[in-house]
Amino acid sequence: MKLLKILILGFTIIFISFSSFIVYNKDFNNYSLEKEILNHLQSIAQSKSERVGMFLDERKNDLEYLANSPEIINLFSSDGTSLNEQINDKLIFYWKTNEYIDLVLMDIDGKILWSAKKDITQGVDLNQEQFKSTKYGEIFHKVKKDFGVGIFDPGYYGDEDFLSVFVTSPILVNSKTIENKKEMLGIIALQIDNKQIESKVVNNFQNPSSDIVSTNIYLVNRDGTIINNMIDRSNKIVTKIDTQMYVDCFDSYNNYYQKLRGDKYTQIKQSSIYSNYENKKVFGAHHYILETGLCVMVEVDKNKYYLNHSSNKKLVSILLILSIICILSLLGFSKYCRISGRHKL
Repeated sequence: MKLLKILILGFTIIFISFSSFIVYNKDFNNYSLEKEILNHLQSIAQSKSERVGMFLDERKNDLEYLANSPEIINLFSSDGTSLNEQINDKLIFYWKTNEYIDLVLMDIDGKILWSAKKDITQGVDLNQEQFKSTKYGEIFHKVKKDFGVGIFDPGYYGDEDFLSVFVTSPILVNSKTIENKKEMLGIIALQIDNKQIESKVVNNFQNPSSDIVSTNIYLVNRDGTIINNMIDRSNKIVTKIDTQMYVDCFDSYNNYYQKLRGDKYTQIKQSSIYSNYENKKVFGAHHYILETGLCVMVEVDKNKYYLNHSSNKKLVSILLILSIICILSLLGFSKYCRISGRHKL
């Protein structure tokens, strides 16, 4: 029996040692995996935000080019009277080629000079009460005091039932009375289908009940509205979130401008372990898109990631095999000792 006790003690020590090593190795591997996945997600978030930013920058540059063309400036300077077939064809070509929803020109007083979709009559005054709630009225009153190119959060404009984004640019000319000063003649605005932006942030979201680990990528604006389509585990569309990752992203966005002003700011991590909109633990990363009021957020289910990672599977398998070997060995030795004891008797 003494030998049995020694063997049991020996196996116990070996088992605990191996188990401790495997647990330590697992924790070490998990730490390495966390760094790897967080860095990877950070890279994805930055890449996606740059894609959206570049797309919107191209739209701004195109619009500025159009706004600075002599024909368009002349059109605004003449209160729309210089509109001819050549200018009309140029505007129609610009609108159709870029597949915009609408393109509209309005003077500084709110009069419509030209509209691609012709949903509103040329010459209409947007200051009139019946036109203030139209998409044209909304945009005019938003940008009248803005002196630069503007990008507005995706929204539902007028009586439209789809999300779209407006990019606007002022029509500026040199002041005739004040040297080195610009005067604003009006506004040119283009309306972009939000799906064009969504396509830059491909959402690989899969059924959460699936065993496949998926990367969930989505756009969110300042009030927490999700810009691209997202579906939760109950197949319901997620429209709004209020998570820590969302808060961190816009705190990081604000930090950018605080740094420029030389103000104090709190450094925000670009990636971490978060609770998502379904209160599930995820590896998450975020990256803002300057001048848009939008943030890209990327996440991967933490538990599924570990369960599907081969190194963790191997460690669990090794620990299980060791446990079985130790138990069988102890049972075998115990039985052997009992038989030996009977023979001696």
